Amino acid sequence: MQADVSVIIAVYNTMPYLTECLDSVVSQTIGPDRMQVIAVDDGSTDGGDKELQRFAELYPGLFTVLTQEHSGGQAQPSNRALSMATGRYIFFLGAGDHLGPEALERLVSAADTYDSDVVLGRTIGVNGRNVSRAVYESTRPEITLDDSPLAWALSNNKLFRRELVERHGLRFPEHMPVWSDQPFTLEACVRARRISVLADYDYYYAVRRDDASDVGSRTSHLTRLRCTAEVMKSAASLIERGTGRDTVLRRHFTWELSKLLDQDFLALERERQDDVCAGVGALAEAYLTPGIVAKLDRTRRVKLLLAQVGLTDELRELIRRERDGVGSAVVVTGDGVYEALPGFGTLPNHHFALTGSAAGLLRVDDVVRDEDGILTGRLPLVGASSVRVAFLPVRKGRSQDEDITGCYKLAEGHVPPFAEPVSAEQHDDHLAIKVHVPYASLTKRRADRAKIFVPRLYVRVANVTYQLPLPQLPGPSTSVVRWRGGKAFRITLGDDALGNLKIFVSRMSRLKAVRRALRRMRRRKHS
Repeated sequence: MQADVSVIIAVYNTMPYLTECLDSVVSQTIGPDRMQVIAVDDGSTDGGDKELQRFAELYPGLFTVLTQEHSGGQAQPSNRALSMATGRYIFFLGAGDHLGPEALERLVSAADTYDSDVVLGRTIGVNGRNVSRAVYESTRPEITLDDSPLAWALSNNKLFRRELVERHGLRFPEHMPVWSDQPFTLEACVRARRISVLADYDYYYAVRRDDASDVGSRTSHLTRLRCTAEVMKSAASLIERGTGRDTVLRRHFTWELSKLLDQDFLALERERQDDVCAGVGALAEAYLTPGIVAKLDRTRRVKLLLAQVGLTDELRELIRRERDGVGSAVVVTGDGVYEALPGFGTLPNHHFALTGSAAGLLRVDDVVRDEDGILTGRLPLVGASSVRVAFLPVRKGRSQDEDITGCYKLAEGHVPPFAEPVSAEQHDDHLAIKVHVPYASLTKRRADRAKIFVPRLYVRVANVTYQLPLPQLPGPSTSVVRWRGGKAFRITLGDDALGNLKIFVSRMSRLKAVRRALRRMRRRKHS
């Protein structure tokens, strides 16, 4: 009797995860009579071949085990298994991953019910494995590459109708050591009459191994670049120019190509960096359409455009800043607000535009205090129209955010009426700010109760007012004593749990205040 599903497992050095993988197969509720399992050991050196033979002996008639010399990827063993598959459907299972007990039964039932050529079951990332889950938000009998995030889920851990595979001669490109499943999966999805997605069960568990020994982590930048180019070439040959092709190619610009320009790029030799930059640039020149550019986040977009025009030094600097957590200035001009990433002023300005909020880029750095209660710091802003500061009391029993929003209503383009002015001097890449701590104002209201003040800097940028915290001061907390109406107050500049500045105001006895003042006078005299 023909099996309902042929399970194909390409195995290479995945012990001890292989045992759980095989256990999940033999535990399938669909039963051994409806399954064919073809496992190809691709030259494992960790005992994986022996584990396959053990399962074959424990479950005679269920497993077909093949062995071969190491081929360097999953393509050749997968193709070899495909040539032996006889099931109505084919399912590819990673040798380090495993299935939910009902996975195959549910997948086959859905394929028969919906008359689907491809069925995706919800995939779960294990041990920190990064899995795109957007496509699994809900069960849908029919999806396409255009109306779903399917392009972000092109791995082959899906159920495929074998008739579709054989009719179109679908096979894995064996010259690709990584990502050879993507051209196979993409073409299957393009050719399929119907694609379904199931979100009602945890079908597939994609496991990140503790030693991070997946094939992608072992391959060089240039190999990954070459294979990404093959994947993108395949997509371009299958899908006509337009939004459909852009949907698929945007995934590769966002994921595979962008990962080539991450921090490990800096560890490459300079010549290799130039080669990677040139290769990414060539793919950007060929496939990076305005439609894709518009949907990329700002940093990825600028990296790819720098590679495209050959600005390798600027690209290196951008990646270095990203690695070191160094921010860029916000530049305000007559025509917009921009993040001054490397390449700003060379590439067209609109690629650096801040189309939404600039709050995530604005921060106050290097704040220090002098003896006169003046705070000085740096704000990465060029072209600001005004800067003001306000100190807000935190009410007992309420959160900081509630108090900030509850003390006043911030009108569009304005700062609170009780704000203290801040002097600011514009430099090439920042504003140097100077804030006078208003000691007198801090002792005005409710003089007999301790108070906590949350300093906030208000920055007006292109008709929008942003509210920023001040970072804690370096070193231990510092305090001063101020008198008001014959009463002494201790004003302490400390920090909260988030590392932001807070000001604590409390009453002191007259005697303690006088003694403190005398001690300070003696120290000054002796110094």
